[in-house]
Amino acid sequence: MPKSKGKRMETSKPTLTTNRSNRACLESLPGSFKLPSDLIKIYNIPHFISELEARSWKSEEKLAKKYFERTTRVKDTPEQVLAVLIRTMKSISKAPQVKRSLAAYCEAVASQLTTENNREIFKKNYNKEKDEMKIKNHEDKVSIEAKIASRILTTIETRSYKVKLRKRLDSLFEEGNGGNKEEDITTYTDHISMNNNEVTENTAEYSEEKSSPEYDDNPFMETEEYPTLKIFKERNLYKFQAPSNHVVSPHKPVLHAKDLSVLKIYFDICISNSTKEASETTYLEYQNHMKDQKQYCYLKRMPGVYESIIEILGSNEQELLNKVVALPNDNPFIEFVKFSMIDFILNCKRTRLYNDRDERSFYCEVIIPIFKSFGNCTCSLTFVWCEKKAKDSDYVCSIMNYLLIESSGFNNENILPHSINDTLKNIKSGHDNLKSFVSNYCNASFKTIKKVNLFSCQVIQNKITLIKYSIQSPSKWKVVEC
Repeated sequence: MPKSKGKRMETSKPTLTTNRSNRACLESLPGSFKLPSDLIKIYNIPHFISELEARSWKSEEKLAKKYFERTTRVKDTPEQVLAVLIRTMKSISKAPQVKRSLAAYCEAVASQLTTENNREIFKKNYNKEKDEMKIKNHEDKVSIEAKIASRILTTIETRSYKVKLRKRLDSLFEEGNGGNKEEDITTYTDHISMNNNEVTENTAEYSEEKSSPEYDDNPFMETEEYPTLKIFKERNLYKFQAPSNHVVSPHKPVLHAKDLSVLKIYFDICISNSTKEASETTYLEYQNHMKDQKQYCYLKRMPGVYESIIEILGSNEQELLNKVVALPNDNPFIEFVKFSMIDFILNCKRTRLYNDRDERSFYCEVIIPIFKSFGNCTCSLTFVWCEKKAKDSDYVCSIMNYLLIESSGFNNENILPHSINDTLKNIKSGHDNLKSFVSNYCNASFKTIKKVNLFSCQVIQNKITLIKYSIQSPSKWKVVEC
């Protein structure tokens, strides 16, 4: 008997080390043992086994918990995870380089996980960890949305304070101020140091202003008061937006939100695609410009001009040239209309269409003649071709009646990046030129300097947008679309 017993111990096949409850036993294997890195690489052992100590392999709770530590999106069922666990344990037990104690323990763990009772325990812990992960994800989303809502409410109050502060600062430089320059600067600094408690006091009054018809006149005005609404329904996420969100004309100058947040420190900007950060006075000026545009106010102010243009545009192709040529030459603006229309008729006779993305041909043949005719006929504008970019310059050469023109593409579907860059370029060049001009008149009063305007044009596809630059206060420029 002792001899046969000795033969049995010499066998290389590992024996299962389990107790009566079918739970695997470590026997001589240390509980703190972890799989070596070379074995992990060879057998591609998953993290929820390789990162655990050997004593935890037989714990269904710890296995399930470890599986969800690196899982952000549940793709596997508990049955699939169990199959991986059992297959991995059997692979380790059959590996030739592992010790008998490790092979026996892995075989026992695999056997333990195949029993019905232990499988149910693992599934129960798996589903528990899965539910906890879902709850945590929802809590994170709620926390983010709460922070966004808090930031929006803070922004509303802050804008109230900014509106009132701008009014007070602007009043320092209005006509009839009567103070000298040093007194103005001292008072300006005192207003900057006002108590922050004034934010709360002004909130109610600002809310009344925002509800006025002047602010509600534009239903597509972008405002931070209308965040995206979210509804979770049966694992689906539905997003709802107010009409004011993401309404951007592709043929108008546009600024990226991040760029606008930087520029608003020194610039009061109000263009059709970026009105939310503008002050009340600048926004009202912009609205007046847009109203005048729609009603052709500037054309109607010149006697006979508006009627002549309407009559010409209503002509057919055969009569168009004759009516244009017959226009009188006693009015400089009518003369400008005549030359522009003749060039328009000539462009209509072009033998082939412009190529895609061929912005230079369109710019030279269509846009430049318009400004050339206007400048030569009205004697109100002179311009020169300038390809050289004034990179990072604070001052560039400037003269009165200086007009900056940027072409942002033609027949190009992906025009937005070009348009954003050119909008920034125009603002950069516009305030540089204006500052250069103002620096030549250091002794001029601030009331006089505020009357100086500089203009830029941005050509996007077939639309021309005119932007006006001026000084609003010692610390801010005003940029408004005309």
